[in-house]
Amino acid sequence: MRSCRQHERPFALLQMNIERLSEINDALGFTQGDQILCEFGGRLSRATPDGVFVARLRGDEFALLLPDSDRAAALSMARRLREVLSQPFQLVELPIDVSTRTGIALYPDHGSTPHDLYRHMDIAVRQAKRQGVNCVVFDPALYPAPSHRLNMAGDLRRAIEADDLRLYLQPKVDMRNGIVCGAEALVRWQHATRGLIPPSEFIELAEHTGLIRPLAEWMIARVLRLNRQWDDAGRALPIAVNLSARNLRDEDLVDKIRQMLAHWGTASGLLEIEITESAVMEDADFALRVLHGLRAEGIRLYIDDFGTGYSSLSYLQKLPVGCIKIDQSFVRAMAVSSDSAAIVRSTIDLVHDLGRKVVAEGVETQQHWDALCALGCDVAQGYLIARPMPAEDFPAWLDRYRPMRASDPVDEHGAS
Repeated sequence: MRSCRQHERPFALLQMNIERLSEINDALGFTQGDQILCEFGGRLSRATPDGVFVARLRGDEFALLLPDSDRAAALSMARRLREVLSQPFQLVELPIDVSTRTGIALYPDHGSTPHDLYRHMDIAVRQAKRQGVNCVVFDPALYPAPSHRLNMAGDLRRAIEADDLRLYLQPKVDMRNGIVCGAEALVRWQHATRGLIPPSEFIELAEHTGLIRPLAEWMIARVLRLNRQWDDAGRALPIAVNLSARNLRDEDLVDKIRQMLAHWGTASGLLEIEITESAVMEDADFALRVLHGLRAEGIRLYIDDFGTGYSSLSYLQKLPVGCIKIDQSFVRAMAVSSDSAAIVRSTIDLVHDLGRKVVAEGVETQQHWDALCALGCDVAQGYLIARPMPAEDFPAWLDRYRPMRASDPVDEHGAS
């Protein structure tokens, strides 16, 4: 792979993802999940001929390199492996069925570098999941790589290095007394020629181009500097930073944050971290170790967008998180959907039973606030309180803010 450009002979890459490994870990424990991984890798090795390379990539992902293979040979191998892997795995005297999704990328049709080939077979796996099929061959026509994305990646790198991004904050309010108890940090990119680029677009770009690490470090450094300024001014307030799945897979993450905390002299509890439940479940074992490392540094942890991923409340019990954030889609629909209202109510009760606090996102109306107060929700975040604002505007907004209460009319500044 390292020198694939030098080879004229074609080869195929197959990526196989084990489905619902986290459910096996939850039900039977991580030891049994590790046994599945070992047996899965063993079956792959035994089922492939000499010359085929088999490797575990990460978590529940395995890959095969098939020399001198084209599309037909790759599909034939995928069918053969599916038959081998369809036989139940025997765990603690229980036969466990394991399903997989397979993505295929071909050299040179789908790329001439390891980076492109790995990325394209990963895209093919995700496409197989979306379509609900066992195997997909990467289709370049569906995923063009226009030059403007490469240019944008270069622009993003320069923006990070030149400190040209902007830090925004959205407040969080304690629902018991209506007082601001923290803020979530968000990033904005005002591009010189393209205007305001939505975070959803450049965050994804950062994920795919390896820029998510320097972007996260930029965010944390800016937040810690702000923490320092606020603390010196006698108005310390916790600020939360979002980390992605790729950040959680960074082995140096905890050490880097520890160094940054020491550099800024940040008091315990002023830096908080939010992670989506789907990010945690991508590689649950490794993520658990990282989260414990962060918690040991005095960092409060949140599970973000709860209800949209794969985790279970039983698994949440193992995570060193202090708060669960209910996804805004459920909160916004509470007034019109009895199902959403029931999900919010049940989640609040169950999370409280686990000894955690609940944050409701997407609180946009007084009706939302009143209903959440009645359900015992702990913290609210949303447009009813304030839209995200430039970090430099936050102190003045805080001075104007009037504590929210049930059935209070909305303050004109709070809902701006």
